[in-house]
Amino acid sequence: MNTNQEISLDELISGIKNFIFCLDLYKEKINNLNVFPVPDGDTGTNMLLTLRSLDLSNSKTIDVENFLSTLKNSSLMEARGNSGVILSQFFIGLLAAYKKNNSLTLRTLAESIVNAAQTTRESLPNPVDGTLMTVYEDVGSVAIKSYSKSKSLSDFLKILSEESIKSVRSTPDKLPILKEADVVDSGG
Repeated sequence: MNTNQEISLDELISGIKNFIFCLDLYKEKINNLNVFPVPDGDTGTNMLLTLRSLDLSNSKTIDVENFLSTLKNSSLMEARGNSGVILSQFFIGLLAAYKKNNSLTLRTLAESIVNAAQTTRESLPNPVDGTLMTVYEDVGSVAIKSYSKSKSLSDFLKILSEESIKSVRSTPDKLPILKEADVVDSGG
């Protein structure tokens, strides 16, 4: 794939809808993993409610930048709990990467994950490794290294998915409370 090839809004929306579908399927499992920072069992629910607040319907009547701006604003304003706020950083990062590149490409997606990691770490008063922030950092690092070598959007997302799984599995090694509870980070 030419990494400068545009990714359509329909492809982006489809990805977000698939993520929402998967979160809905697994929210209770995610909730049951929730031990940090507070074992309140709501991480999956908060992430799902944050994403469900997104208006994905007007992509046909609005330009890409305005659509991404709407996603950023609604995800941040409707974010639920710590996990929702941290999840919203992806959309903040996506808009920033789009503005920098003036296109929606694999490079833009890679940069959006790096942006999300940076803004998450900078916005937390006491950032803790072994959380969704760390997963953003790990996946962002791989995304930057692999976007230009990826043959397609699907190939790129497979690489990122594999790194996400690897990163999530390593969270107990970075955050002792997870190891003690014998769980991985619920936000990752």
